[in-house]
Amino acid sequence: MPKWDCGTCTAHDKQVRGCEATPAIPITLDGEDLKRCPRRPTLDNPAFYYHCFKVYSWFGRDYLPEQGTYLDQPAAFVQMVEIIEQAIADAKALNEKADKARAPAKLPTIVK
Repeated sequence: MPKWDCGTCTAHDKQVRGCEATPAIPITLDGEDLKRCPRRPTLDNPAFYYHCFKVYSWFGRDYLPEQGTYLDQPAAFVQMVEIIEQAIADAKALNEKADKARAPAKLPTIVK
Protein backbone atom coordinates (compact mmCIF):
# COMPACT_ATOMS: atom_id res chain seq x y z
CA MET A 1 0.00 0.00 0.00
CA PRO A 2 1.29 3.46 -0.70
CA LYS A 3 2.68 5.18 2.35
CA TRP A 4 -0.22 7.56 2.74
CA ASP A 5 -0.39 9.31 6.09
CA CYS A 6 -3.96 10.39 6.81
CA GLY A 7 -2.67 13.05 9.19
CA THR A 8 -0.82 14.87 6.41
CA CYS A 9 -3.29 14.22 3.60
CA THR A 10 -4.42 17.55 2.10
CA ALA A 11 -7.98 18.31 1.01
CA HIS A 12 -6.86 17.83 -2.60
CA ASP A 13 -5.24 14.47 -1.77
CA LYS A 14 -8.41 13.33 0.02
CA GLN A 15 -10.46 14.21 -3.07
CA VAL A 16 -8.06 12.48 -5.49
CA ARG A 17 -7.63 9.42 -3.28
CA GLY A 18 -11.31 8.93 -2.52
CA CYS A 19 -11.18 9.49 1.21
CA GLU A 20 -14.54 11.23 1.54
CA ALA A 21 -16.24 10.22 -1.74
CA THR A 22 -15.64 8.20 -4.88
CA PRO A 23 -12.73 9.72 -6.82
CA ALA A 24 -13.12 10.79 -10.45
CA ILE A 25 -10.34 8.37 -11.44
CA PRO A 26 -10.12 4.94 -9.74
CA ILE A 27 -7.09 4.23 -7.59
CA THR A 28 -5.12 1.23 -8.85
CA LEU A 29 -3.44 -0.80 -6.13
CA ASP A 30 -1.87 -4.20 -6.77
CA GLY A 31 -3.65 -4.34 -10.15
CA GLU A 32 -7.08 -3.73 -8.62
CA ASP A 33 -9.15 -0.59 -9.22
CA LEU A 34 -10.42 0.84 -5.94
CA LYS A 35 -13.25 3.32 -5.51
CA ARG A 36 -12.09 4.56 -2.10
CA CYS A 37 -8.83 5.18 -0.30
CA PRO A 38 -7.43 1.78 0.76
CA ARG A 39 -7.11 3.10 4.32
CA ARG A 40 -10.77 4.17 4.48
CA PRO A 41 -12.18 0.91 5.94
CA THR A 42 -9.84 1.09 8.93
CA LEU A 43 -10.84 4.71 9.51
CA ASP A 44 -14.54 3.89 9.24
CA ASN A 45 -14.45 0.91 11.59
CA PRO A 46 -11.22 0.76 13.64
CA ALA A 47 -12.80 -1.43 16.35
CA PHE A 48 -13.51 -4.18 13.82
CA TYR A 49 -9.90 -4.25 12.62
CA TYR A 50 -8.60 -4.11 16.17
CA HIS A 51 -10.76 -7.14 16.98
CA CYS A 52 -9.53 -9.02 13.88
CA PHE A 53 -5.88 -8.53 14.79
CA LYS A 54 -6.56 -9.34 18.43
CA VAL A 55 -8.21 -12.65 17.50
CA TYR A 56 -5.37 -13.33 15.05
CA SER A 57 -2.86 -12.81 17.87
CA TRP A 58 -4.70 -15.50 19.86
CA PHE A 59 -4.41 -17.81 16.85
CA GLY A 60 -0.65 -17.19 16.87
CA ARG A 61 -0.59 -18.47 20.46
CA ASP A 62 -2.60 -21.59 19.52
CA TYR A 63 -5.97 -20.36 20.83
CA LEU A 64 -9.03 -20.81 18.65
CA PRO A 65 -12.34 -18.97 19.09
CA GLU A 66 -14.42 -22.19 19.01
CA GLN A 67 -13.83 -25.70 20.31
CA GLY A 68 -12.26 -28.18 17.93
CA THR A 69 -9.53 -27.94 15.35
CA TYR A 70 -8.75 -25.17 12.88
CA LEU A 71 -11.17 -26.65 10.34
CA ASP A 72 -13.97 -26.60 12.94
CA GLN A 73 -13.73 -22.79 13.19
CA PRO A 74 -16.22 -20.41 11.55
CA ALA A 75 -15.54 -19.76 7.86
CA ALA A 76 -15.12 -16.03 8.53
CA PHE A 77 -12.34 -16.75 11.04
CA VAL A 78 -10.52 -19.12 8.67
CA GLN A 79 -10.77 -16.58 5.84
CA MET A 80 -9.52 -13.77 8.10
CA VAL A 81 -6.50 -15.86 9.15
CA GLU A 82 -5.72 -16.71 5.51
CA ILE A 83 -5.90 -13.05 4.46
CA ILE A 84 -3.62 -11.92 7.29
CA GLU A 85 -1.18 -14.79 6.67
CA GLN A 86 -1.01 -13.88 2.95
CA ALA A 87 -0.44 -10.21 3.78
CA ILE A 88 2.39 -11.16 6.14
CA ALA A 89 3.96 -13.43 3.49
CA ASP A 90 3.69 -10.66 0.87
CA ALA A 91 5.29 -8.13 3.22
CA LYS A 92 8.15 -10.52 4.03
CA ALA A 93 8.76 -11.14 0.31
CA LEU A 94 8.86 -7.40 -0.38
CA ASN A 95 11.27 -6.86 2.53
CA GLU A 96 13.55 -9.65 1.32
CA LYS A 97 13.53 -8.22 -2.21
CA ALA A 98 14.40 -4.76 -0.85
CA ASP A 99 17.17 -6.24 1.32
CA LYS A 100 18.68 -8.03 -1.68
CA ALA A 101 18.55 -4.82 -3.73
CA ARG A 102 20.43 -2.96 -0.96
CA ALA A 103 23.00 -5.71 -0.38
CA PRO A 104 26.40 -5.15 -1.95
CA ALA A 105 27.17 -7.33 -4.91
CA LYS A 106 29.25 -10.39 -4.07
CA LEU A 107 32.56 -10.61 -5.86
CA PRO A 108 33.38 -13.90 -7.52
CA THR A 109 35.74 -16.16 -5.65
CA ILE A 110 39.03 -16.76 -7.39
CA VAL A 111 40.15 -20.35 -7.12
CA LYS A 112 43.88 -21.04 -7.56
